[in-house]
Amino acid sequence: MALGHEKLDVYRLAISYVAWVYEKAARLEGVHHAARDQWLRASQSIPLNIAEGNGKRRYRSR
Repeated sequence: MALGHEKLDVYRLAISYVAWVYEKAARLEGVHHAARDQWLRASQSIPLNIAEGNGKRRYRSR
């Protein structure tokens, strides 16, 4: 059974982006390791934020 965010196109694109980043980041070596690690963490945060935001409900303030 799929969770709500797994049905979203934007979530699927974000997961594809993470996979693309991993492919490209594997080629970075040496002095680029800090930038590579930050890029990987940043790419992972995108689908995580989408999933978190999808579960929230908006309430109107009165």
